[in-house]
Amino acid sequence: GRRGPAWRGVGLRHPALALLLALTGSGCEDERPPGPADADGEEEGGEGAGPVPCDAPVADCALHACDPGYLPSLVEAGEVDEATCERVGVVCDCVEAPPSPLGAIGRYVDVVRDPRGGLFYAAYNSTYGDLMFAETSGPVLPEDAQWRFVDGVPAEGRVRGAPSGPRGGVEMPGPDVGRHAALAALGDGRVVIAYRDRTSDGLKLARSAVGDGRRTWTLGVLDDAPGAGAFARMSSGADGSLAVAYRIEPVVEGQRSAGLRVAWSADGESFDKWDVEVRSLGEPCGGVCAGADKCVLADDVCARPGGGCEGGCGDGSSCFEGTCKEIWVESPLRGLRAGSPVGLDVARDAQGRLVVVWHDRGAGVLRRALVGAQGVLEGPETVAGAAADGMTSGEVGRHGAVWIDEDGAVHVAYVDAGRDRLLHQRLGEGAATLVDRGYRTSTSGRVSENLVGANAVVVRDRAGQLVVVYQDQTFLDVLAATPSADGWHFQTLAGHRAEDRGAFGFYNLALPGLADEPGDLMVITYVYDHAVDPPAHGLAMLWR
Repeated sequence: GRRGPAWRGVGLRHPALALLLALTGSGCEDERPPGPADADGEEEGGEGAGPVPCDAPVADCALHACDPGYLPSLVEAGEVDEATCERVGVVCDCVEAPPSPLGAIGRYVDVVRDPRGGLFYAAYNSTYGDLMFAETSGPVLPEDAQWRFVDGVPAEGRVRGAPSGPRGGVEMPGPDVGRHAALAALGDGRVVIAYRDRTSDGLKLARSAVGDGRRTWTLGVLDDAPGAGAFARMSSGADGSLAVAYRIEPVVEGQRSAGLRVAWSADGESFDKWDVEVRSLGEPCGGVCAGADKCVLADDVCARPGGGCEGGCGDGSSCFEGTCKEIWVESPLRGLRAGSPVGLDVARDAQGRLVVVWHDRGAGVLRRALVGAQGVLEGPETVAGAAADGMTSGEVGRHGAVWIDEDGAVHVAYVDAGRDRLLHQRLGEGAATLVDRGYRTSTSGRVSENLVGANAVVVRDRAGQLVVVYQDQTFLDVLAATPSADGWHFQTLAGHRAEDRGAFGFYNLALPGLADEPGDLMVITYVYDHAVDPPAHGLAMLWR
């Protein structure tokens, strides 16, 4: 865009001063009142004192017009014409403003390998509420990746920073998009990202291809159902198919509900959608009271509060036609405290079918389903947390993760929150085994019982070793556990060590290391560092 032309000042004098001088006939000479006289009655300075030098204005480009994102800059200061007291020869130009901040990137991250080599990243920018994308030619640290803004930058936002910098210099937030990003690589540099649009309350899809050395994006809506997109996970098949599993929150027969939906595309373009299961959240009044209406618990109806209650009503009550009645007060965690799914993971089997595991918070169990191009093939079924008599044992199945071996064996890892432990189970082949119960012994002999298992990932490393990566929520470590003949053993990858700074283990991902990479296992984790001011948040790459 136009930066504003370079401007050369022929004479620089303040317009108001010029008018004043013109009206008074004053020139450049010093016309101060006579100063103190010496003994001879002559003014101080004596005979021959010439005019005092002009008080010429300094070279200034503040009034020089520039396009948004550019600032006026002095190129040449010029010189003062003593005859006119004007500054001549001033040259001004426009330079780019400092770049806008890039923002805090990395929450809701997903990472896949580029079939051509390198890595693809998709993540959420917490500063602006944008969807971000990066690609690297190798195992480059996330902080060194070239991040690009895919969605969320407002089209009409005011430009304050450098147009060539982040967001084109626009610093005002746009729609809140990019949470729960799920990424797939389709070959030839093509990528697809599914992500939640929190502003419009739906699931969006960003497609990208590379042409003429440039990556271009096409954005669209995949599902506009209420609540669509939370906990999204995506998988691509060898046949070019795409499958996306995610949470929805529709209203069914007057009841606000929650459920698991899978969108399947045979060609990566058009999608069919199947609901694996949808159940009412069991909220009073169906959870559908809108606007200023409140749910009157005694009547289980939505009504608009009014006046007439002398002295007002207490907490948890509102006035209806002169009577205080108890109302349902929504939890700030509404939509996440109940229902199903709350967290999910996916993997493909040898036939290209999608195995989905998820936590049903309402029942406190881990569920599983098998989905293919024709729809739901098996399930949903409970695979952990239920006793033989159908009773559930509590909060089982949190942070569920799945991995499928080449021989078809399905491995799941999950948290039994009722007993504060992390478990591994090979589905269909016996009971779960204990990975970590959170017992820690310090060098002084003190034993602590830590919460463990959050953000779990199941993977096989480069050597074929089964690994569960997870967080110690008490110490804020990221750990890797492997099985052996005498049980599971874990090691700390980062966090509770002298050389580490920050809280590790959030939004964990793990990929098998390649032959030319530093370790058998690559782990991507999000780190919060509040020991610095301002706090530093971002992704870290760890190796095992």
